[in-house]
Amino acid sequence: MKKSIRRTTAELAALAAILALSSCGAKPAETTTAAPAETTTTAAAETTTTAAETTTAAPETTEPATEETAGADNSGKTVMFTDTSDHNYYVEDAKEGEWDMTFPYASVRLSSGLYVDSDTSPELFDVENFRYNGDRVQRGDLVMIKPGDTVGGLTIADAETKVFKTEENAVDEGENPLSPQISDVRVTVGGEVTLTGIIRYYYDEMYAVASGDIMFVPDSSYAGMPVGTNIVEGDWEYGTVNFDEKGSSTPDGGYGDNTYGGGVNVYSDAPLLHLGNLNENYSDRTDLVELFDGASANCTKKVSITLTDLVIDWNDMFGSAYSCSGVIKDLTVIE
Repeated sequence: MKKSIRRTTAELAALAAILALSSCGAKPAETTTAAPAETTTTAAAETTTTAAETTTAAPETTEPATEETAGADNSGKTVMFTDTSDHNYYVEDAKEGEWDMTFPYASVRLSSGLYVDSDTSPELFDVENFRYNGDRVQRGDLVMIKPGDTVGGLTIADAETKVFKTEENAVDEGENPLSPQISDVRVTVGGEVTLTGIIRYYYDEMYAVASGDIMFVPDSSYAGMPVGTNIVEGDWEYGTVNFDEKGSSTPDGGYGDNTYGGGVNVYSDAPLLHLGNLNENYSDRTDLVELFDGASANCTKKVSITLTDLVIDWNDMFGSAYSCSGVIKDLTVIE
């Protein structure tokens, strides 16, 4: 393990200023919520529009504030790094912790709304190898957002970027001494948001999935909303690929192979949202138990859902990963 070098904000500012003279310039919160109140889930039998058929234009977006639009005076500040869309991160803005620095803003992608599922395009999904063979979204430009901004019709309650203080970004050694070691990019959305898409209830425990877990993949209704991403250079595949899977176990109690569960598979330019666990977070929601076929078997449904406490999170603690979540307020099945 690399030894972490602790440096003060003043030391980092001085270091960045010195390195800036000889370089071209480096490419310059977890929400805890109480269980939701009981609501009534109603099946919309008369609804004939499926999630796959839904085409939603990107919601109107108020451009997040930037140095130019907000008239921010950043003269005299020290740029620690600049992301791939030329957004500056200033040493003076960061709150310094023992292991990292936290900036009060975040760069994110905005969803294109691209959505494909196996109901309409089964040929694009290789169920034997769990691969999606269709077109994928490109990252495109990033948008810098901060608390109070309105993006995709949503109010941003909190935004932050964490950067590890490591030898690579604190000491002048190697080819790119100021290359940022991003550990987390997180955005918390205020209020409620109603989306359509695919919800999955897991009765059977699988690798990285507990019995009772509820997952949701939004469809094109997520267009224009924030999607977490790595803000530095790199080759990444964007969009969520999610198959209807069933897990098997081994005689010693371990995890075996996963197999195709026979339900709908999806690719979406939206995050995979973990909506909690039926047994732990919604124990008083008899409507959800009934919805998920009595909560006694794996279940996949197309739904319209209202969420609160939406968190979009990209982290690199243990390799690139997303940890996005929300809390179910209301839920209606799309027949």
